Amino acid sequence: MPDLLDPTLLGSPYGSCLVIGKSGTGKTTLLRSVVDLQLKRPEVKRLFVFNDKDNQYARGKKLSSFADLRAIPPHSMVILEDVIVLRKREEDILRLLLNFDCHHKKIHAFVVAHHVYKTSLLNMLPFFHYIIFTSHKSNAPLVKVCLSSFHLDKSEMDKIVNFVQSSVAERSDGSYFVFDCASLNFYGAPYFESLLPCLLYTSD
Repeated sequence: MPDLLDPTLLGSPYGSCLVIGKSGTGKTTLLRSVVDLQLKRPEVKRLFVFNDKDNQYARGKKLSSFADLRAIPPHSMVILEDVIVLRKREEDILRLLLNFDCHHKKIHAFVVAHHVYKTSLLNMLPFFHYIIFTSHKSNAPLVKVCLSSFHLDKSEMDKIVNFVQSSVAERSDGSYFVFDCASLNFYGAPYFESLLPCLLYTSD
């Protein structure tokens, strides 16, 4: 049975999403499309970006330090690009953003990473509303690592990993997988439009 999801947060007053996968697998392409749509919404006032080394988000105001996340005004969209390693203070700031500011300041937060090991992100995964994985053959073990934080039983984990492995070969650029951190359901998104507030299909 398909469920209504909103991993791009376009139908949500606030929220957070981790976008994860190897370089060149569509993370930034996805987010640039999301930015275009989010900034058309009257309730989303501004875009703030941290670590945008290649100026990929021309419409965003660059944050000069991680500490600037604390000063982001309400009704903003924020993108944290290429999270590699977080110092303890940065980890605390990100946790506060995900666990408090997103809700109370109506912020839409997107965090981009290649992996969760040694980034301090592994312990924060339950704070996200969604995790979007790019469609790449290397992502099956990454999916398993991430979902282990949610204590799924082995049969469910095996079913998801098999779903990813069998689906990747059939997928093209622009396809993704989505994990709903609240319902603990895993979905396939064969093209960008299927990440918009709509029906996605489970791995069943």
